[in-house]
Amino acid sequence: MRGKFQKEYFRLTVTYSDGETSGRVFTNRDQAEKYAARQKKSPVVKKTKVEPFIKDRQEWRKSRINRQDKSTELKK
Repeated sequence: MRGKFQKEYFRLTVTYSDGETSGRVFTNRDQAEKYAARQKKSPVVKKTKVEPFIKDRQEWRKSRINRQDKSTELKK
């Protein structure tokens, strides 16, 4: 169950035949599936993967605050 500040997203990971990966985030699963189907038509795409994940806004804020603290420590 999602909390007040959590939102569900869908992460699309595209793996190319040369081993590189690329990613994109969608808020709608249908859009992610359509984009994945379009990418699969390309001969250089090896595989695509759509996976749901929940992004917690509060966790992002905490990590942002930690990054700011670390950057001020480096400046000293």
